[in-house]
Amino acid sequence: MVFGQQPTRFGRSVRRTRLRRKLPRQTAPVLLWLRDERNLSAALVVTVFAITSAILVAWSFDLPRVFVGQRAETGRVNRLEYSDIDETATGLRQDEARKSAPLVYMVNTDYLERMQGEIEGLPLLVRDKLTLEEVQPALVERYGLTEPTFAALRELDRADEMELWQRWTGRLIGKLTTGAPLVGTSEFDAFSIAARRMVIIPPRTDVPGDRTRTAPLGRGAIELRTDDLAATRARLAAESAEAGFPLEFARVSVAPLLADPKPTITFDAVATKAAADEAAEAVPAVVRVHPHGESVFAPGDVLTQEQVVRANDEQRRFQESRSAAGFIGELAQALGISLAVALLAATFLAQHERPIFRNWRSLATMFAMVLFPVAVTVPASVAFPQALLFCAVGSSLLSTGTLTIVFGLRVSLFAILLQAILAIFALHPPMGVFLAALGSSLAFAIAVRNLRHRSALVIATVASGATAGLAIVLAGFAQGFHDRTVVAQVFGDSLVAVVTAFFIGFLVISLLSTVERVFGVTTGLTLSELRDPRQPLLRELQRRAPGTWNHSLQVANIAEAAAESIGADALLTYVGALYHDMGKMNKPEYFVENQSGINRHERLSPAMSLLVIVGHVKDGMELAAEYSLPRTVRHFIESHHGTTLMEYFFHVAQNRAGDDEINEADFRYPGPKPETREAAILMLSDCVESASRTLSEPTPARIEQLVRDLSHKRLVDGQFDDSPLTLRELRVLEDSIIKSLNAIYHGRISYPSARTEQREARGDQPMPRVAS
Repeated sequence: MVFGQQPTRFGRSVRRTRLRRKLPRQTAPVLLWLRDERNLSAALVVTVFAITSAILVAWSFDLPRVFVGQRAETGRVNRLEYSDIDETATGLRQDEARKSAPLVYMVNTDYLERMQGEIEGLPLLVRDKLTLEEVQPALVERYGLTEPTFAALRELDRADEMELWQRWTGRLIGKLTTGAPLVGTSEFDAFSIAARRMVIIPPRTDVPGDRTRTAPLGRGAIELRTDDLAATRARLAAESAEAGFPLEFARVSVAPLLADPKPTITFDAVATKAAADEAAEAVPAVVRVHPHGESVFAPGDVLTQEQVVRANDEQRRFQESRSAAGFIGELAQALGISLAVALLAATFLAQHERPIFRNWRSLATMFAMVLFPVAVTVPASVAFPQALLFCAVGSSLLSTGTLTIVFGLRVSLFAILLQAILAIFALHPPMGVFLAALGSSLAFAIAVRNLRHRSALVIATVASGATAGLAIVLAGFAQGFHDRTVVAQVFGDSLVAVVTAFFIGFLVISLLSTVERVFGVTTGLTLSELRDPRQPLLRELQRRAPGTWNHSLQVANIAEAAAESIGADALLTYVGALYHDMGKMNKPEYFVENQSGINRHERLSPAMSLLVIVGHVKDGMELAAEYSLPRTVRHFIESHHGTTLMEYFFHVAQNRAGDDEINEADFRYPGPKPETREAAILMLSDCVESASRTLSEPTPARIEQLVRDLSHKRLVDGQFDDSPLTLRELRVLEDSIIKSLNAIYHGRISYPSARTEQREARGDQPMPRVAS
């Protein structure tokens, strides 16, 4: 028997749905991670880096980077069949066309018209004269008139005879224009040997609608030799006879020409050049076909101008022939490469350099330095292919030096790896250039990892230059030396690499202070200068607060040893310890290490004493700003007390207040807490050194107990929460500080006094005493 109603499948499904709605929804781990603002900023920076590097890689995939005189490491063939104009062959044909172009002459129109008028007027000159004596002697001499010619001319009185005379004259002038022109001696040789000649005939004013025309010139030119008119007269007479003049008129018809001999045509240089250019432009271009697979140049070739032009032309045509799908494919390939590099960088930084990863400015700076070599070299190598070596080595060294100074050796070496990957895909550099940039960057980074002296930068410069030059030479040996030209080029490139390394090295030296100021870092070189006791601020501290100076020295020695024990920056810790109590020099007598029996706090209320004690931090920061101390050193001043409680004055205030409640927060330092391992080391070393002076008998056991207690108190109080210090490192620090304090307060055997010597003479054997 079954009691009650059994639940159905539908009812169970409804209840499950209601339960699921009441349960809190689980958020994806990625979304949880991105809810952190610093992680989100890092993801955006990584994305921007990936997109930027993808654009650079895609843009530079097929950019031409060849130049005349370059030694080709790999060959190149045509990736498509194309045709182009053979400029050399076309130029040769155009030159031939220019040479074959006609020489152009202009008609001496005024002279010919004047001569035609004189010749046509000869019959009219003698018509009214009965005898030759009636003609003016000058005219007789000019025209060479004789009795027979005079008589013959007088007979030409009919209209038809005059018309015939004019016809003969026109023919003669025509022959002197195109058939047998009169040419000056200076132009006669060029006229004679020219393949073609042409004369420009202007329009006649007496003929309506006449236009300028050109006419070919024959070879029968008459050389106008003023020193030998007899030969010219004979030629002109022959031409006159051919024009139709009877023999008795042959000489008299050309007499005006001989009386005033001038060329009938003159050479026109401008028109000749225009005709030559026109002939050259009319020459059809010589088309040359380049089949697919044709070799542009072979490995080992020293490129000529023709090979460079062909390579660039083939590159341009190939890019123009690509389809949109091909371009998208290349972009996707570049984006894939860039994403892989970006994820590799993000993973490394998130795991091993978390402070950089969670600070978007530092992350952006690091990625910018990684992209710097490619971003500079790609456009520079396209505009000036010969500058590829200089740009690649120089930009790599500059970014490597900056990264090493700002972020340290490990980040710098990782950045060099990323730069090498991007360079392979974006630049396709020759082996020598790639090895020179990579080797010199590694040498420079390793040499400047501990920058304590300027000589380290000089050593780094020399090491990077030697490495770059050696890499070029070794790459040349690997490819083989075929002739002296190749040897000269290899050693020339080696010299360029060395000079580039030296230039960048000394540029880094000159920009070192600017790098420190811009990126807010402090190099070992600056720290080495700051630790010098002769620094003005330290000298002032020694003079005004000698007790504080001795305390700072002790703390610096203890903290330096402690920093070395956990691999922290010992030099930075030492310098920070020297400057951490700078503010005490303004009121040194209010601090116990500078007091000589009189405690001024006895006359002050706890609140006033609190202001004086807390004020030394503020005063120290003001002095640090006045003397331009680096930001990393200032952090030691502001954080060496963190937000700890001033217990002495707090308890005095409690005793004086009686039943009134005292706010503990009022007796705490304003902070901030230490944000670095070095600042946390200083905090612990400072409080332990001060507290150890209160021990009446500083035995090793008491010192150890004191160090452990103070370390635990600072840990519980949360003073180390903002620093990357781990519990394991804290334990190592405690052991180091205990060892240093035991060395300071170690026991000594007291030397025997005169009374002791007397006791020993009597035979007493006192036990040796220990002096602390």
